[in-house]
Amino acid sequence: MAYPEDYPDDLTKAKTSGYLHKHMIVLVDPATGLPYAGGLPPAAGAAVVPADHPGFRTSRWYPTYESMSSAAIPAFTVDTINVYPWQLRARMTVTQMLLRVTTPAGTTSNWKGAVYGNSASLALPVGPPLLVNNTGVATTTIDTNSALAVSGILEPGIVWIAQKHNGAPYPTIVCMSGTSFAIAGLTGKTNGVSLASGTYGMRAPDLYANAFPTLTGAEVWTDFGAGLPVIWLGT
Repeated sequence: MAYPEDYPDDLTKAKTSGYLHKHMIVLVDPATGLPYAGGLPPAAGAAVVPADHPGFRTSRWYPTYESMSSAAIPAFTVDTINVYPWQLRARMTVTQMLLRVTTPAGTTSNWKGAVYGNSASLALPVGPPLLVNNTGVATTTIDTNSALAVSGILEPGIVWIAQKHNGAPYPTIVCMSGTSFAIAGLTGKTNGVSLASGTYGMRAPDLYANAFPTLTGAEVWTDFGAGLPVIWLGT
């Protein structure tokens, strides 16, 4: 019979024998619940699929808001950056950002998009954009997916979806709707009297003409109580 002490420094032999040395640490793959083959996780850069998400397929679209939506005219304030958090559960290679225009309202409306990282200490978006398109694209064609080209890899964790719009009046866009707490569960609410209503994100002053800024955490954010357009990420 083999004993753990027979293999004090050899994880593979110890596992094969059915025993582990009392001082060994076994690294477990969260996707399978089993030890990693060879005892170590995949090399840096390799995709690790978590147990609560199947991973992202190529050439598909994924919504960054996973609750009720409906066509509405967003109640934007002119020259603001609008953000909401999303829990990304697996590594994602992103090539596009998209929103859905259902009814255009003018000939001059446009939008820009970005994705920011999260500060765990502030619970706010911080730093330069992880993904960004500062050129923008029109939102003036009926029943159209208005897509922006971006390029980058997002790692699992909380990310902040950012958008800026211009033009007046704004078009009708597929937006968050209903009394959903999908966003409030991540941002919290400041007004206990209005707990029955949803919170859909935050906004801060920023000129549409400007490039998306590097965020410091010192921005003055205001809760956004009306539905923001739902942004999809394309792979």
